[in-house]
Amino acid sequence: MDTLLVRILPQPPGQTELRAQWLVLDHNRLPMGRGEHGPLSEATPLVHNRRVVILVPAEDTLLTAVRIKARNRQQLLQAVPYALEEDLADDVEQLHFALGPRGEEDDYPVAVVARSRMDTWLEALRSAAIHPDVLAPELLALPIETGEWTVVMEAQRALVRTDRDLGFACEPDNLPILLAHALDETETPAQSLHIHRCGAEEPPDLPSGLALVEVQECPPSLFATGLGRPPINLLQGPYRVESKLAGRLRPWRWAAVLAGGWLALSAVDLAVDYRHLARQDQAVRTRIEQAFRESFPQVQRIVNPRVQMEQQLRTLKSSGQTSDGSDLMVLLDASGRAITSASGVHLDTIHYRNARLEIALTASDFQAVEQVKQRLQGAGLRAEIVSADSSGQRVDARLLVQRGTG
Repeated sequence: MDTLLVRILPQPPGQTELRAQWLVLDHNRLPMGRGEHGPLSEATPLVHNRRVVILVPAEDTLLTAVRIKARNRQQLLQAVPYALEEDLADDVEQLHFALGPRGEEDDYPVAVVARSRMDTWLEALRSAAIHPDVLAPELLALPIETGEWTVVMEAQRALVRTDRDLGFACEPDNLPILLAHALDETETPAQSLHIHRCGAEEPPDLPSGLALVEVQECPPSLFATGLGRPPINLLQGPYRVESKLAGRLRPWRWAAVLAGGWLALSAVDLAVDYRHLARQDQAVRTRIEQAFRESFPQVQRIVNPRVQMEQQLRTLKSSGQTSDGSDLMVLLDASGRAITSASGVHLDTIHYRNARLEIALTASDFQAVEQVKQRLQGAGLRAEIVSADSSGQRVDARLLVQRGTG
């Protein structure tokens, strides 16, 4: 995935709009073009479908380390501000602390920045419709190698990266003093300096004893070289941001809730319909089994009434006990179709004797019973209404169905 690398430049007094440098990197962190600079909002068109990494000025961030033993990360986050309180000029309540990965012997790199600066950067980014994945100190994007320190000389400032998670910024005139002090304080002093001149004049006199490697050019990808190892991301704690996908989906949250509610109601409705149909199916199966037992009482074990009924009919036909073994199936099929297609008609009992089917049913009115009779006659059968008793709002009727017309 391509990356948009945006470096926010230091904000001079009186300047309200943030200015920045930006560069697009491919998935191998190689530059695509030479990069541009200008107001932060001009980088907005390059954001689409790219990972966004924002680098903030080194003057506004303090890089340090702390050694703390903690049972969990929550306890660690609560302890870090007070472990560093004596080394900080500002009230810890006004500062934001971001942790890097745990090192040896419970050492943690820490980036400290004023909450007011975080709020200013994030508000400017929101106004420019830029939503960062990473917000990191610019020092941690510079190249670093074992035994080598990196120095970037710009017109009004100098940046020094002394370790994976350490470095400082200063005015160019103060660089020799601060660099000598850093060399005295570190346990593993640098063997050489890599100096990048980015719009600056000749560097000042530097401490002796170092093999200076001066780089005349300042490549556009200079601040991308060190990103192979993820830097400390300042978007932690109260500044932690949700994923971009979640942000895109947020406007649809209530629609999703309503859709989920509708699906739940639909599922309940389907479950009710299924239970109702299952009860009807079981009732039909019970009646079929009852008709089978009445027609063939000699059969003790019923597994599949339909198949067993066909077997019994074939037996009767072969033994001459029925003129046509298929009579029952024909009568059942036609009767079932006639009853289910009629409105307000429910089957009560069914009996088969002497090639005739006797059906007891309940209907909403006499016309519904007559409709069943007509449908049976339309199927080429003889159908006769034997009785029809009206009680209240229903009609209890008995029909006699057999082969033949009339």
